[in-house]
Amino acid sequence: MKANSLLIGFISGFAVAGVGVLLSTPASGKEVRTNIKETKDETVLLLKDVQQAVIQLKNDCISAANISKAQVNLFIKDAKELIQEWNKDAKQHTEAIQVQIKDVETAISELEAAISPTPAK
Repeated sequence: MKANSLLIGFISGFAVAGVGVLLSTPASGKEVRTNIKETKDETVLLLKDVQQAVIQLKNDCISAANISKAQVNLFIKDAKELIQEWNKDAKQHTEAIQVQIKDVETAISELEAAISPTPAK
């Protein structure tokens, strides 16, 4: 869409400039026709160059988008693998910590039993 607007802008600019030259030229008709023909040829070449540049830009954008898509997919895959690995490691550590907490609770219970006064008979 922007390329079309740019192209329309160039064509409009050239047309307005051409009309302005025609209306304000002090040259003869033959000279004006020669200048118009040269200007037209230059304009056509310039428009072809712009068209090629726009096509190349479009192709480059498509290529960059495809490369980016592949890189994003690779990043997502790597991130998922890292999260799964982290979850696995965290689960192992959580289980080990729970075992240690139970050992500490057992040790505290044993200490409380050893410290508590024995009831008098």
